[in-house]
Amino acid sequence: MAIFNALFITAFLLLLAASAAVVASMILLALLDLIFGKKRTPPATTEVTESDAEMIENDDLDDPPSKAESELGNSRPKPERLAA
Repeated sequence: MAIFNALFITAFLLLLAASAAVVASMILLALLDLIFGKKRTPPATTEVTESDAEMIENDDLDDPPSKAESELGNSRPKPERLAA
């Protein structure tokens, strides 16, 4: 019986050491990634030019869409009912 206890304790200690090594390597790799990783650049900002502003002002948003445009927007097929 003492041999089985020793085997179980040895297996437990080996698995404990392996899990500690995995956790330590994950922490070390995360720290190395923070240290040597690429610096993130801020997103590019877009500026509104005068021609863009004129296009926005001249855009006719008051006109309702034509019949052809509204039909294209509602061109999804209707689902069929399932027979019970």
